[in-house]
Amino acid sequence: MKTSKGYQIAYLSRCTYQTQGFEGFSGRVRVVSDDPYYDVVVRWDSNSQPIGHDYGAIVRKGSRAEVVTGFNLFSDLIRGSK
Repeated sequence: MKTSKGYQIAYLSRCTYQTQGFEGFSGRVRVVSDDPYYDVVVRWDSNSQPIGHDYGAIVRKGSRAEVVTGFNLFSDLIRGSK
């Protein structure tokens, strides 16, 4: 999975922290290709837009770079299991 600016997302998880008022996604962006030492932990809001960083929005895997909104990130997995 990549960001809209071409960075690879090494890890992504959905987060809901009611006490801090944050709901969205948290993940590691691989800033230096093939070197996990330089991974940066960043957050995106529930619409996959960046929060406090310039690494870009989350984009879906596949031939078209489609910006993911909300829960659509997992819609392919849900459809595939039926």
